[in-house]
Amino acid sequence: MIVSCLGVHMHGAASVHYEIDSSWQPAFPAGTGSFAAVDVVGDRVFVGQRNTSFSDPMLVFDRTGKFLYSFGAAEVGRGVHHGSENWGVHGVNVRQPTSCSSGSRDKTVWVSDFLDHKVLTYTLDGKILDTVGHGASSDKDKFDSPAEVAFHCDSAFFVDGDGGANMRVSRWELKNGLLDIPVWEVPETRPEKRTTEVFDHPHSISWHETTSRLIVADRDHWRIVLMDPDSATITGNVTCDLDLGPDSMSGRPFGVRTWRRGTEDLLLVEVAGNEKVETNHQKFHVLDASGFANGSCSVLQSLSVDPLKCHTLHLLALDQTSGDVYFACNQQPHSNVIRLTRRSQSVIV
Repeated sequence: MIVSCLGVHMHGAASVHYEIDSSWQPAFPAGTGSFAAVDVVGDRVFVGQRNTSFSDPMLVFDRTGKFLYSFGAAEVGRGVHHGSENWGVHGVNVRQPTSCSSGSRDKTVWVSDFLDHKVLTYTLDGKILDTVGHGASSDKDKFDSPAEVAFHCDSAFFVDGDGGANMRVSRWELKNGLLDIPVWEVPETRPEKRTTEVFDHPHSISWHETTSRLIVADRDHWRIVLMDPDSATITGNVTCDLDLGPDSMSGRPFGVRTWRRGTEDLLLVEVAGNEKVETNHQKFHVLDASGFANGSCSVLQSLSVDPLKCHTLHLLALDQTSGDVYFACNQQPHSNVIRLTRRSQSVIV
């Protein structure tokens, strides 16, 4: 199935518009960050950063941008990345148990560590609960540069391969809210035995409630794919007009998030430039995902992000209460964390 673009639905429909909130200025502690990931729950914004000028890789702010506390230095890997010493934070994801989740009902923070090749689980206050994996491995119960995780009921879904050899998507069972056993991985073939790659740097993953599908940003294949969580098969590609591709005026999908409230069914996509080709090309797209089941979608908004304000959109967070979006942009000297607020209106054309 190809999920293709049918144009922008504007006739009498609700059009969602995001705007950069210039009033939100996080009060970073002393240091120069390289901000890789962000997530938000309640009144806390969790930011993962890599620069060792900060004493911790995880920084926590309130909704006003006030710095609250930090954590993670004792557990997150530290090593050389792109010629400088970095913390190993790649993805930061808050798990919020739902009605279909068993075991622990506590909200937890998950950090994907691409330098030590492990996944760490913390309490919201930064107490370590669990560590899975250590050292790059293609074994079913290990990781090699894990990028991010998405959750549904008692399952965790990983994109494992931002720079490592695994280049795979995997599903794990959870027990009492923590990782238990792997269920499947795609591809099943070990990296050294492959002739082609199903995924090339899978970078971000999200659960789409309407279709009960996984949405994966297959970054260096310049595509967004839908996957069946039970059979582990790829069921479609999202080909809305998202300017994805290897050309100098196109980009790669770095982050995906979904939102469903009332009649709204959205897919949010970050696009950043192609490496060594066009690093200033960065866009934020809002898609109407309500037609994904029958192979259609439309672009509701495309917003260019000034690289002088936030360079290289890396991963994003969606506030499931307000609908606000947070970007972590990781390229210095214009690395930053910015917030977009939304307004909805009815547009007639």
